[in-house]
Amino acid sequence: MSQCLIVYVRTMFDNAVGPVTFFLDIVELVSTTAEGIEQALRNCLTSHGLTVEFLREHWVGFGADGASVMLGSKS
Repeated sequence: MSQCLIVYVRTMFDNAVGPVTFFLDIVELVSTTAEGIEQALRNCLTSHGLTVEFLREHWVGFGADGASVMLGSKS
């Protein structure tokens, strides 16, 4: 069984409409460690044209389903 990361993006295109959430990609994980998940997410976002510089300036938040590896609850 393979592990996957589903990536959604929530953004604002128009103030009159408000925030919009859309499916971006589903990524098969090579590693389910925090580092592996972070690398898979970065690769996904950059493959869709979101540069590291853009993310540093505009990325506001991150949401997860509560998995300990995603939230760092053990370390």
